[in-house]
Amino acid sequence: MANRHCILSIDAGGTKTDGLLLDRDKLSGVMLSREGSNPNIYREQGVTTITSIVKTLIEKGEVLPEDVEDCVIGLAGISRTAYRNQIEKALNKIAPQSSIHLISDAQLAHHGIWGKTSGITLIVGTGSIAVGIDEEGKFYRAGGFGYNIGDEGSGYWLGKTVITQLITNEQSTDEEVVSIRDEFVAHVGAPDFEGMLRILSTSEKNISTLAGLTPIILKAAEDSNFFVNQTVMQGAECLADLIMELTEKMGIAEEKLLVGTSGSVVVKSNYYRKLIEDHLLYDFPEMEWVLPQFPSVYGGLAIASFPIQVDNFSKLVVQIV
Repeated sequence: MANRHCILSIDAGGTKTDGLLLDRDKLSGVMLSREGSNPNIYREQGVTTITSIVKTLIEKGEVLPEDVEDCVIGLAGISRTAYRNQIEKALNKIAPQSSIHLISDAQLAHHGIWGKTSGITLIVGTGSIAVGIDEEGKFYRAGGFGYNIGDEGSGYWLGKTVITQLITNEQSTDEEVVSIRDEFVAHVGAPDFEGMLRILSTSEKNISTLAGLTPIILKAAEDSNFFVNQTVMQGAECLADLIMELTEKMGIAEEKLLVGTSGSVVVKSNYYRKLIEDHLLYDFPEMEWVLPQFPSVYGGLAIASFPIQVDNFSKLVVQIV
């Protein structure tokens, strides 16, 4: 019989994976970060990484497998991944008495901000999606169809779009083009532009590498680099459209709009948020961004069988391992 009551939450991203194990009675636990593990990108290796993180959390948290009552895994594309059954089987083997909750990383991030209360969240990292929960607890979404067919305005989309433009303008000596090209080459660690393209075309981490170019792009746009500015403006408009689509689905018509945020692209750039806000000004004259106070992985605590309320997150004592 288990003598501790633990919640285990995993945010299985494409760039990195966060894991959290919490004793809900003691309000204490352990947290770690490792490499990306989304099986839609890393396939069987992704499942192995998730499994390893779960085992490490149990070991570092000094709990027994049967002490884990809930295991929450959030990852992009959970509804269409071919590895869902593998993940469930692996978790059931490690923590056989645990309730398994497989959800999208967007839901995980949303619950980390709003708990189980109503609200909407714009998530912009490697991908992009807007999600919301209404007063009756119904879940809504807009976008989030994956980097291959959508996710406009996301980090991957910005990086890929600007790279494509650089290829088109490869012979350009324009200062704005050259400066972006040089910064990209240096960031990737390539000897020259052609070498950078070879790395991006052959690397298993090309998705996260392209998304990692976003801070350079947004900084250049903010500094009035016309070459990237049009792309950034288009990305902001697409993200504003996601919010509009979501509010229409949810029937939100308040004059003041509260929007939660998650994902480094939108959280870290005041400039990008302001561009998005400008596109929404006509429909929502007053708008307030709700920035995350805790990592998205905390969202698993809010949707466990016996949830931890968002208001109590600040009381948790979590050791980084």
